[in-house]
Amino acid sequence: MRVRTSFFIIIALAAVILFSGAASASFKISYSCPTVHCVEGGSIVWNVSIQNTDKDVIRISGIELKDRDGVVIASYSGNLEIAFKESRDAIFSSTAPPADNYTYAYYYPCFTFFNVQGSSVVSTDKRCYDIMNITVMPTPLVRCSSDLNCSDDSRCEQGLCFRIKCSGCQFPANHSCMPYQCCINSNCSSSEGCFSHECKPLLCPGDYFADEHICKKLSCGFLEMGRNNRCEKNVVLYLALVITLSILLALTAILFMTNVKIGKKTILKMLRDKRTAEIHKRQEQRQLNEAETHRELLKYEKDSDEIELHKKEIRRHEAEARKERRTWEQLMEVQTCPECHSLIDANLRVCPKCGEKLRKGEKKE
Repeated sequence: MRVRTSFFIIIALAAVILFSGAASASFKISYSCPTVHCVEGGSIVWNVSIQNTDKDVIRISGIELKDRDGVVIASYSGNLEIAFKESRDAIFSSTAPPADNYTYAYYYPCFTFFNVQGSSVVSTDKRCYDIMNITVMPTPLVRCSSDLNCSDDSRCEQGLCFRIKCSGCQFPANHSCMPYQCCINSNCSSSEGCFSHECKPLLCPGDYFADEHICKKLSCGFLEMGRNNRCEKNVVLYLALVITLSILLALTAILFMTNVKIGKKTILKMLRDKRTAEIHKRQEQRQLNEAETHRELLKYEKDSDEIELHKKEIRRHEAEARKERRTWEQLMEVQTCPECHSLIDANLRVCPKCGEKLRKGEKKE
């Protein structure tokens, strides 16, 4: 909400030229009243602002404001010395003059100039200027009986509407002083700031967050990034790291398996041999199943030729099965005891289970 001033101020005139000898200056006159409208007979404060536009010093000993009849309605007594490009204000008060036509009061300004001769101040010239006017309301036209007769930011006192003067974090409204939502940031929450007397969220960049009424840089972890005013997982970096670690682990595993040995074989060689041995085991079992099938058929066969054929197939499949068994035993570095049919280490000479001497020679001590 816009803050209204306590006084009704109107600029009366600007850019009027004063002449005093070789010196020149411009002046403007403004005024203010404590009531909503300046009322005849009421208090009025005048402000005459003078600016030197010449190189010589301007010296003024008095200012008078006169009505049309030449009667002084306000005056200022005091010496003003104004150097080049400087300005001075003469502020003085009086009672508001009566209006000539229910709206305006007319006046004209007069300036008295002086020079300094030794230790004496000597008046040198007095100049008056064109008639000006101010807005002044007759008392009967601005009388009020209650606050309702006044504007929202005024109050009826002694029959006149006076502007309400509020202090602190307040503004005039509804004929009284109302508090603003905020005047400083501390009146708002930590993530807000006070803007035009309203608490509003701070608009921070994506990698910042609002705290203590300011935007602070986010401090995110290694795999995080600042986005939407908070730390979020950096998906791209996370996936890149996972893929990189997976590749490194795979390479490490390959190097480990191709270089580290268990016995005479590397780990990779052992894994390959085990896979190949499983293939030969299945082939062995398939050959044994085929031999068993022919054996079952042989039980019911009467023809001598067919009987001979089945016996031949049984021998062939059993021979293939033994071949497959030797292959996978060699790969797995084991052997089968001919007596108890146990699988034992290929380097042993005697079966540790039944004591049978194996085909490779003497019992190993």
